[in-house]
Amino acid sequence: MMKDVEAIVLAAGYSSRANAFKMTLPVGGTPVVRRVVEAFLPWCDRVIVVGGYRAELLLPALAGLGPAVEVAINEGFDAGMFSSVRFGVALVRASRFFLTPGDYAFLTSDLCGRLLQTSDAVVQPSVGGRACHPILLARECASSILAERADSNLRAWLSTQSVRLVETDDRDILLDIDTPEDYARAERHASGKGYNNA
Repeated sequence: MMKDVEAIVLAAGYSSRANAFKMTLPVGGTPVVRRVVEAFLPWCDRVIVVGGYRAELLLPALAGLGPAVEVAINEGFDAGMFSSVRFGVALVRASRFFLTPGDYAFLTSDLCGRLLQTSDAVVQPSVGGRACHPILLARECASSILAERADSNLRAWLSTQSVRLVETDDRDILLDIDTPEDYARAERHASGKGYNNA
């Protein structure tokens, strides 16, 4: 059955602060980007993973997930994350779509389902009032994002929108992986040792 929902997972960046290609780092034995894609699959007809740097590593990390998962290469990824946002948004066909960087290892299907219960054009989860990912957008937002200046960014675009926040107490969704320390923290948490314990 068609769900009329898609997702864009941003996985094109250099991972320069992580000292490794962070999208394929294993968290709890599963590559980070695969964990994110798997969270979307129960709700989405299509998950578009936007690749760029080291894009050849994405296919093996996503192997076996089926035809709903597509890797699309943004040849201009070095222009910054917003270029990948615009590239992915231009591919959207569904009435609603999720958008997130691919390094949020603890994003859950349950949270995605909660966001889909809303009807607002722009929806974000929040923890203690702090907005985070994934963002859920109505299709009509695509043209607005594509009309933004190329040197703009997603935060600037969001500041012009009416955003519905869905509060959650799931602090795990705040944990992205930018540095080796972030990765070590994610691995500790995935193994059940908590964020701060060795």
